[in-house]
Amino acid sequence: MSKTWTPAEAYQLYMRGFRDGASITAMKHSGMEPYERGYKDGMLARHAACSKFATEVGYVPGILRTP
Repeated sequence: MSKTWTPAEAYQLYMRGFRDGASITAMKHSGMEPYERGYKDGMLARHAACSKFATEVGYVPGILRTP
């Protein structure tokens, strides 16, 4: 969606996107640049935080497979 967002609208969209990306929720506002940017940043923040904690506790994340 091509639109010029007010600063308040852009901020709210970014924060909603960040929350959804960080909480592994489906993207709800595809095509809205501030939301998509927040979603990406939220996903990256989640990955970084999880990787940092895994390193701190000595855990190597992997895919669980059942025999």
